[in-house]
Amino acid sequence: VMTYSFIGRAAAARAVADAGTLLELSNPLAQTEMTTMRPSLLPGLLQALAKNLAASDLTPRLAEVGQVYFPAGEQLMAAGVLCATGQRHWRTPEVAPDAFAAKAAALQVLELLGAPVGSLQVDSLVDGPMYHGLYHPGQSGVLRVGPMVLATFGVLHPSVQTASGLPTHLPPVAVFEVHLHTLLKLTSKVRPWQAWAYPPVNRDVALLVPKATTAQALVHTLRASVPSAQQAWLRTLEVFDVYDGVGVPDGQKSIGIAVTLQNPAGTLSEAEVAPLVGGMLAAAATKLGAVLRG
Repeated sequence: VMTYSFIGRAAAARAVADAGTLLELSNPLAQTEMTTMRPSLLPGLLQALAKNLAASDLTPRLAEVGQVYFPAGEQLMAAGVLCATGQRHWRTPEVAPDAFAAKAAALQVLELLGAPVGSLQVDSLVDGPMYHGLYHPGQSGVLRVGPMVLATFGVLHPSVQTASGLPTHLPPVAVFEVHLHTLLKLTSKVRPWQAWAYPPVNRDVALLVPKATTAQALVHTLRASVPSAQQAWLRTLEVFDVYDGVGVPDGQKSIGIAVTLQNPAGTLSEAEVAPLVGGMLAAAATKLGAVLRG
């Protein structure tokens, strides 16, 4: 969608940590509340969502790319809102999007734009200087590379959801913002989707690690252990399970990792796959004390 670059001051103030950074129009539209340049795309998207739902136009996914405005200048952003609308289906009940759905959407956008998603770190949004009142403080986060924040995601703050004019019965709305102005500072290459001619090889492993070890640390260790010559083979490396119940030693937890390898130039053989996976497990053992769970 395309929304207005100027919005109401109250909506704009909810989207910044400091209302003093808002830019007011010297000559706003007469007889409207649209007096402020938008500091975020989300207020306009939420207003569009509220209008659509009020008109019984059930559009649960809205997104926009555009400029936001601050005293220091303009910034290019992308943003999206995701909600459940109550639509019924006999086979697939509707599931309300949550913070993980917003994170997945942001990651998909970043990956399509060529961002280094394998190097991204996830941090709390509340603990950083970028937090503002739009996000639920306990269900939000940031995706970053080093100090550079590439995206924010989470569930809309309940008070903001109410103030945005959304129906009171609507489940929590998930939102995300992609900081395109920051992404443009990185070397990136758009990666259009394409089918690969040769079959993938899937390996699932469960590793016992100390409880203090994060899944993110394990994923980064495994990914970094792949030699540069074989990095192109590593299609996905994802966590599918975390368990610390019966059968797991005290002070440890089991993290299940799904690895997908695929060579764009030919079919991978076991002689190629086995040493690669073995090297990944050896790196996890050396750096994190990981043990293959029997």
